[in-house]
Amino acid sequence: MRFLVLGAGALGGYFGAKLTQGGSAIEYLVRPRRAVQLAADGIVVSEGDSVIRTPRRPSALTRSVAPTT
Repeated sequence: MRFLVLGAGALGGYFGAKLTQGGSAIEYLVRPRRAVQLAADGIVVSEGDSVIRTPRRPSALTRSVAPTT
């Protein structure tokens, strides 16, 4: 199954990593600065003695997203 995770902070990173561990294809939609960090390091989730590493390449937003009024 394929998923798009919006953001790769604490929650998006954790759930994306868990879905990846379960065999799902994950794509992260993040801002450009975070995309650079993820491209370099991926996401690493430490849970007790277990470590999940997700070397997925993120999709970066190419422009600012502001709420509409």
